[in-house]
Amino acid sequence: MVLDADQARLQKSSEGLCAAEITRLIAGVVESNPRASQMKTGTWESTEEPFMGKPKDITPNVIRHDFAPQQFREQIDAVHRLIGRYLGLTLEEFKIGFMRDSRSGDEVAIWCRIATVWYDYHDHFLGGVRLPDDQEEKLVAALIAIVAGEKDIHSLPVAAAVGARLLACYEGR
Repeated sequence: MVLDADQARLQKSSEGLCAAEITRLIAGVVESNPRASQMKTGTWESTEEPFMGKPKDITPNVIRHDFAPQQFREQIDAVHRLIGRYLGLTLEEFKIGFMRDSRSGDEVAIWCRIATVWYDYHDHFLGGVRLPDDQEEKLVAALIAIVAGEKDIHSLPVAAAVGARLLACYEGR
């Protein structure tokens, strides 16, 4: 998709507003959730046992909440506006993930971190320009892997140089 100069300027300004909104909102997540601060600094470790079964055995968790937690709705909406199209999920599908999560605050903090690092990468290394959707999907997948603890840039679904930049953005946050 080719954007004219006015469309590109509007897209960049709306992304900037969204990123600023996420930055503002993430502060509320960190203040209300001690583990979020640990996630931000990379000192958090999961206490859950890793899944050792086959991928086909993974099933969705039960819905634990009737709706996405009110205190996190703004953050969830902001994250989805910024990177949701690269996840292949509608806003409603994205919200259902939080409804299934037993620790919604942790999950919101993780997604806010992914979105802000995605924005930082675009701002610092791409001059705010978005890549084609298939490449953006790979960037988001790489960020998900990085947030999950992957440090090997050669294991990410992007070129090693891109993985190194994403990791630098993640560690700089």
